[in-house]
Amino acid sequence: MPADPFRLGWFGNLTAPEWRTGWSNDALTWTDCRYYVDMVRDMERAGFDFMMLEDSLMVSDIYAGTAELELKHAMYAPKLDPVPVVSMLAYATEHIGIVATASTTFYPPYLLARTFSTLDHVTRGRVGWNIVTSSEDRAAQNFGMAKLPEHDLRYEIAEEFKQVADKLWDSWEPDAIMADAHSGYYADYKKVNPIHHKGRFFEVRGPLNTPRSPQGRPVICQAGSSPRGRDFAAKNADMLLVIPNGIEQMKAYRDDIRARAAGFGRDPDDIKVFFVIAPVLGRTDAEAREKNARFQADEQRNFEAQMVHFAAIMEIDFSVLDPDLPIPDEVSTNGHQGTFEGWKQAFGGPDPGGRLADAGGEHGARRFPGHRRRPHGGRDGRGRRRRVPGARPAHQPRVHPGDHRRALPRAAAPGTDPDRLLAPALPRQPALVLTPEETIMFRLGWFLGNGFGIQPWYGEWAGSSMHDWPTPGLYVDLTTSLDARGSTCCSSRTPR
Repeated sequence: MPADPFRLGWFGNLTAPEWRTGWSNDALTWTDCRYYVDMVRDMERAGFDFMMLEDSLMVSDIYAGTAELELKHAMYAPKLDPVPVVSMLAYATEHIGIVATASTTFYPPYLLARTFSTLDHVTRGRVGWNIVTSSEDRAAQNFGMAKLPEHDLRYEIAEEFKQVADKLWDSWEPDAIMADAHSGYYADYKKVNPIHHKGRFFEVRGPLNTPRSPQGRPVICQAGSSPRGRDFAAKNADMLLVIPNGIEQMKAYRDDIRARAAGFGRDPDDIKVFFVIAPVLGRTDAEAREKNARFQADEQRNFEAQMVHFAAIMEIDFSVLDPDLPIPDEVSTNGHQGTFEGWKQAFGGPDPGGRLADAGGEHGARRFPGHRRRPHGGRDGRGRRRRVPGARPAHQPRVHPGDHRRALPRAAAPGTDPDRLLAPALPRQPALVLTPEETIMFRLGWFLGNGFGIQPWYGEWAGSSMHDWPTPGLYVDLTTSLDARGSTCCSSRTPR
């Protein structure tokens, strides 16, 4: 039996690209996301299976009680919301999956289920949801909370949240849409059902007002590393991301997840584990090692970056600790517990070499120059972190990884027309020419009174939009046509 195909993903976020080295021209323009459109196209050409976008919801000011280092290094802020950008990235590509992060602590279940159902439609079945419970009190304070619920309680909330979302995604039966011009029925009301969920944390009536999506539900991604997080991931996830700490721990983690999945009655092969690395690129092994040495030599910058990272995901102010000593045993967190345990192993305990100051050196920024050894004992894929400098022209010819022959691209999305992807804006032609002396500024707009709902599906329109309207093509054609004719805006009615 042939081995399962090796999978590759890219793990990053919508933050500023590398701007210190002079490699990138996007430091001030990345917020229009064209930078990420170029990147996702590069990933697709290289045979990557997915792009996963991390997210957080705060500007951290934990380290030394100020946001200075956070904003100096642009680690977690500024940052864009990945969820609305999914459509842009997917419409620029044909096969690659796009996974966006959304928190079960801050989203309402109905809103999240509707959002990802919509994204699954407009991507034609290529969206994934990275489930997080969030780890920062600073984020909670942006949503009317003084602090986050306790760590394991957040996972209990997430369990019920996922149950509600699954019910909502199933509230439309696969054949609910009829579009029967003869009977006059667009959808069969007997196949669209309320869910009437009443639980410990949520009460949701349903059903969704979006039809069943191509996948039925998004691909579920998770990164649980604590015991409770591993249970949640083994029960619910299709794919996991984990930052490794050596080959033996990689193997132990995967074996543990597979055993837990079997304990929940799942086939362990249904869960794919991706180990995250930060590759250093070079034309030769020597060049890659030289680049890595230069990176490691900048210990002050690396130390500051790690302290900001610690503070953001664990909300521990390490500035009050002696950097020449290990992390004290009494320090704890309500944030990323699995990650914290890993750092305590590296920089805590009685080992005199385990100093917090070492976070600025090789251990603090674990990198993989040159050729890589294949881990023993199994892995399902590799996720690559966004640590590569940001100018793609220098890297584009060499973006194809050595494992490309084993990384099989996804099958083509049904009905995808590459000629229509990201239709270019046409030159604006004024609908009416006015002289400078005239005082009236005339504007034209288009109001979609039915929102992004089904358009006329009978009579002369029959067959043009009966089943395809949830994908964006109809509305891209409409807005492109309006733009060409000088219309200023296109508005959709918001839900009441």
